[in-house]
Amino acid sequence: MNLWEFSLTLYPKPGVADACLTLQNHHGADVNVLLYLLWTASAGKAPNVTQLTEMLALSAEWRQRIVAPLRSLRSEMKGWPLAGTLPEFSQREDFETLRAAVKAAELEAEKRQQRVLESRFGLAGLTDDGTLAVFADSILQLFSNPETASASYLVHSIAAAHDKDFGARVCRALNLE
Repeated sequence: MNLWEFSLTLYPKPGVADACLTLQNHHGADVNVLLYLLWTASAGKAPNVTQLTEMLALSAEWRQRIVAPLRSLRSEMKGWPLAGTLPEFSQREDFETLRAAVKAAELEAEKRQQRVLESRFGLAGLTDDGTLAVFADSILQLFSNPETASASYLVHSIAAAHDKDFGARVCRALNLE
């Protein structure tokens, strides 16, 4: 299963979308990098420090310049029409079609980010990480604030949604027991 298929299988599971959004909005995590790290960890692999640093830098620019503006526009459009703003355009029947197109563009941008992560870093050149120790260190690099305990619990919940045994291994690796 490739990274995108892994993400599409995992994301709709109960609690995963909310956990990912919380990690993104309150902890500064790049969800696509998080999903990549979970995908590799589930295969017993992890990027080394150099690979992770490169991955985060590469993804940060893509997220800042492409994904975030699309997400922001889509989110802003959700509340339209606002009083006195764009009334003639936003009340047209095809407005939701336009918003859906922005959402599709955002999803395509995330898919492209995952394709680049997978093709550039893949699984083959990664460190063997059966204990998930490297994974645990990598996860901490994703969070923008020092209060990572709640974020770690969210990562654990996502891992457990993928597979209960994997979730238990992530729990131990993140010292949540």
